[in-house]
Amino acid sequence: MDTSYLYTQLGALGAVFLAIFAYVGTLSAEEAPDAMGKIAAVAQNAGIVGGIYQIKTVIETKTTEYMPASMQFGILFIVAQWTLFGVLSGNMYMAAANIPGLIMSFISISLYVIYPPITWRVPILGTQQAPTKKSD
Repeated sequence: MDTSYLYTQLGALGAVFLAIFAYVGTLSAEEAPDAMGKIAAVAQNAGIVGGIYQIKTVIETKTTEYMPASMQFGILFIVAQWTLFGVLSGNMYMAAANIPGLIMSFISISLYVIYPPITWRVPILGTQQAPTKKSD
């Protein structure tokens, strides 16, 4: 098994962390929390790329057969909690980091209604494609 790709990714991640901490270390104590908040919000939202790819795949295949419903509902619940906490606590960086994820979760769950799975029923929503009759 070739692990060089993994080591390259880990090295790049370490370099990014070092660069971020070096940059924030040059800021004043008043500026550093805002800079870290902005960096964290951008990093959080960069993770949405995977969700966009999943939505694209569902639209192309016209089924949510391979999109795990329990994970989607769990993500929606957690992201909604963090968004609400960010808004109520006045932490706009936290809210800004979670609102795009909340929108993506609503879009993903709406796809279960638009393109229901073929072989299983979606929990909570109860949607499933109607079986097609085979012609003789």
